[in-house]
Amino acid sequence: MTHMTGATVKQFKDALEVMRTVYPYKDEDTRIVSDVSLYSCEHYSLEIATRDETGIRVNLSCDIKAVCGETQE
Repeated sequence: MTHMTGATVKQFKDALEVMRTVYPYKDEDTRIVSDVSLYSCEHYSLEIATRDETGIRVNLSCDIKAVCGETQE
């Protein structure tokens, strides 16, 4: 189930790169957790999770509209 309908692939990829500036996750160790904000139930939200080399889990989430701009209809 996706709630990012209307978001572009570029916005999705750009959001992932912005998140990488906050925490330098590795693609092969990171999973998409959700595409709906659990806090606001807003669409265009992306959440990913990874584990660092010490075993600590890191969750990152962002509002794609805020990070990448509005979608084109």
